Amino acid sequence: MSARAITAELDDATVALVDSIAAARGITSEAFAASAIRDAVAREAVADGFVQLGIDQVERGETVDHEEVMRALEAMIARHRARCG
Repeated sequence: MSARAITAELDDATVALVDSIAAARGITSEAFAASAIRDAVAREAVADGFVQLGIDQVERGETVDHEEVMRALEAMIARHRARCG
């Protein structure tokens, strides 16, 4: 796997936190930053997948009108209230 460096401007407080967390984990600040970026990218990719799923459903006409959604939510709330008092 090839690697490429990315430079980012961070405020002093954020750099201090990165340094502190990295030290506590026994890794370099650079390794921590790379791991944090990989984690953030993975989360964003999952979120983007969910958004695309919704876009695809709309494009296929698989939608639910507002009134139907509200009826379902009101029924859920009523069941919760009946169960929890």
